[in-house]
Amino acid sequence: MFTISSISKKLIEKLGRKAYRAAYVGEHVRRGIAAQIRAMRDQRGWNQGKLSAELGKPQSVVSRLEDPSYGKVTVQTLLEVAATFDVALQIRFVPFSSFLQQTRDVSTRSMQVVSFNDDFSAIATEQIRMPSHTTTFAKSIFINAAIAASHKTDLLDVPMIATTSTSGVDARVH
Repeated sequence: MFTISSISKKLIEKLGRKAYRAAYVGEHVRRGIAAQIRAMRDQRGWNQGKLSAELGKPQSVVSRLEDPSYGKVTVQTLLEVAATFDVALQIRFVPFSSFLQQTRDVSTRSMQVVSFNDDFSAIATEQIRMPSHTTTFAKSIFINAAIAASHKTDLLDVPMIATTSTSGVDARVH
């Protein structure tokens, strides 16, 4: 469990300064992205050349992506990396308490992400059940993203739909 007492008093003191907070987040994001790309590549037994071939980019691009000092990765490139590894990409603004909790474990193991097929290998149908505690807004976004993906259309072109049930929301992609 994450508590304020579980992080150092010195770090809390430093985080009291806005400039330090911005630098701290920036450094964690840059290093975290680079480390996670490397961890997922290693997890799959790929070298940089294999990743560059799968990504359709020169090996020098992969080298930059894995360099924490590079720091100029675009959302589009991250989406391409996610597609190559067949994983989801989540970019969110969060409170500092959540950020600190989510970035405490920087081990290689914590950076690894299984592909969709490995993650959902037990699912035999296209029906996905979301926990009932999922917010209505999140359910709508998820459902509409699934529909847009299945129809290869823009998310904004999909009418908002949601079907509630006692166990959550069903998203059926046709």
